[in-house]
Amino acid sequence: MVKPVKKIVAKKKLIGFSKEALAELKRKKNDAGSGATETSIIEDLILEREKFNPFVEDAIRLHQAKRGMSREEAIDFFLTKGVVSSITLEGGDLKAMKEASISPRIPAWVKRLSEPVIFTDSQAITTWVNPAFENMCGYSISELKGKNPGPILQGDGSTVKARRALRHAIESRTPAGVRIVNYKKEGQPYIVHIQLAPTGTGFVAVEKVLTSTDGDPGNELLPLLARIVAAC
Repeated sequence: MVKPVKKIVAKKKLIGFSKEALAELKRKKNDAGSGATETSIIEDLILEREKFNPFVEDAIRLHQAKRGMSREEAIDFFLTKGVVSSITLEGGDLKAMKEASISPRIPAWVKRLSEPVIFTDSQAITTWVNPAFENMCGYSISELKGKNPGPILQGDGSTVKARRALRHAIESRTPAGVRIVNYKKEGQPYIVHIQLAPTGTGFVAVEKVLTSTDGDPGNELLPLLARIVAAC
């Protein structure tokens, strides 16, 4: 695997790609029959964070925040800078990134999961949900982001015991598995098992919709949850 170029000078982190490395990656992808542009290769590497320098994602997001670029424009800008591009991840740059409401880095495979997944910050405020979560509850990510999902999704059928269990897990930053009745945007109730775990910046939960006759899924979701925590 060809590693991206990484240099550190003073307080700047210099990151980028050797043009030869990009050409080699493009050749291999085309040889495999999946034609690709340099931009699509960069996207693949950014999304598969274990294969890529995570500072590059910060650079892309920083270009978006400071220059008002779309993601595609930011990647193209990054590429046209040549072998390396530079960013300063402190001071005004960090403020710009914060003001841009940057979402957590989510690997591509998490985005494609059929299981509903939600990320929150340490105060249980939603930072990201996958399409499966949107389909489950009927709310879009824009309607959930920046809000506590509890008051939005819970209702009369959500038991005090289940709510307390979730609250205790958040306050104590401990893993938990909770069965609860939530409500879709249109008002229909649904039973869901929530498998929750703390992360470095907040919490992540994997969920499974149940029927009234389904038993406790036990540890069924734990392996997937562990993979997500490790990757993010």
